[in-house]
Amino acid sequence: MKRFVIITCSVMAFLVFCSKSCETPENKATMNEEIAFKATLDSITSSFVTDHLSEQTLRSLEVKAEQKLADLADYLQIYTDKSLDKSFRDHARQMIRDLFISDSVMIFLLVTPGISEECISLKDFLRSSTGLPGKSLKFTFDSLILTKPLRRINEICYTGNMSFLQRYQMPCSSNPEVSYSVKKEVEIIAKKVTKAFGSDTLRIWSVLLGDIK
Repeated sequence: MKRFVIITCSVMAFLVFCSKSCETPENKATMNEEIAFKATLDSITSSFVTDHLSEQTLRSLEVKAEQKLADLADYLQIYTDKSLDKSFRDHARQMIRDLFISDSVMIFLLVTPGISEECISLKDFLRSSTGLPGKSLKFTFDSLILTKPLRRINEICYTGNMSFLQRYQMPCSSNPEVSYSVKKEVEIIAKKVTKAFGSDTLRIWSVLLGDIK
């Protein structure tokens, strides 16, 4: 009986050793990727899939809203540059659209003094480049202040507000860089959107831009 136990334990130890020795670097890398992917899903599930967002998650979404505002300035610079290839400008147009809750939001962004100085829908703004100057504009959104933190308004939506300074420069013949600055406020909206993660899809909270006044 004792010999049987020893032999059984030896066989089990051999099998364990062989299974470990058969692990190739590729297999280990795959396992590590799977573990990392599962950890990412667990993290998302715990913070962004839940129906009620924690204060920490809300603060994280507000930081993401700041980044989206910075991205908007970059995409606007590309979109208003008529010297760039149309494909680049078309891509920038779509990226701008993706930053907002919908293309029906109203925006009030000064492009040049005396031009487009009115609140228009994002859809109309992106429909054509009529009225935009032929040279590149440099947009900068800075001095961001969270004037109204994200607060729940219903089961599927949180809203807040953020103020910022819109700075832009327009090349001209008399002065290479005439700088303009105006204070603006943007609505930020957190809502659930569908995201793909590998073969899975999840409904997670994401932050988007709303009206700019």
